[in-house]
Amino acid sequence: MGKRIVMGKDIEFSYGDNKVLDGVSFHIDEGEFVGIIGPNGSAKSTLLKLMLGLLKPDKGKMELFGERADSFSDFHKLGYISQEVRDFNPMFPATVEEIVGVNLAARKGLFKKRKLRDDARIKEVLRVVGMDGFGKSKIGNLSGGQKQRVFIARALANNPTALFMDEPLVGVDQESRDTFYKLMNILNREYGISLVMVSHDIEVLSEQVSRTIRLNDGRIHSGQDGG
Repeated sequence: MGKRIVMGKDIEFSYGDNKVLDGVSFHIDEGEFVGIIGPNGSAKSTLLKLMLGLLKPDKGKMELFGERADSFSDFHKLGYISQEVRDFNPMFPATVEEIVGVNLAARKGLFKKRKLRDDARIKEVLRVVGMDGFGKSKIGNLSGGQKQRVFIARALANNPTALFMDEPLVGVDQESRDTFYKLMNILNREYGISLVMVSHDIEVLSEQVSRTIRLNDGRIHSGQDGG
């Protein structure tokens, strides 16, 4: 067993009077590719945000790399991909390398000049995701699948230990989905990055991951090994 990345114990969470998680306990270990699955409205995205400390549980304990998730600050260990492929403004004038470099800029101050090693890192992660040669392209001119790979590259820029993804395949075609899963397997098996992914596509995700966490009615129902 690898090091524990996430540990949730007796987690409860409500939106107002609506309790969406009720006594949820689970763990995720280093090296795993874990899928969080369940029907619409089963609080999959809520659970992911609790893992990342973006939300605080009403009851119970959530730990991230052994620290309380809502006070965790070692953010270079984490990559996060949300549903930006669907929501991103196609008229935004930034280039691919500017989008990927956002995390590097945030680490040292937004207005400080990028160093050569940062440029080299941007080129490297674009190569890893199959987008080398697109650095000067405008993000709004790319297809949905290409934008998705740019956001993956951005999440990888700080060399994270774990990558968390919230419905990253919304709005992309089948070919882009196939490319995505091939890339995820490379990141997991060759680069050793732990992966946690929320998806409503239960059947396909279950075939790709090493294990699933199945949510329904506020509880976890028998997580199982993937395909």
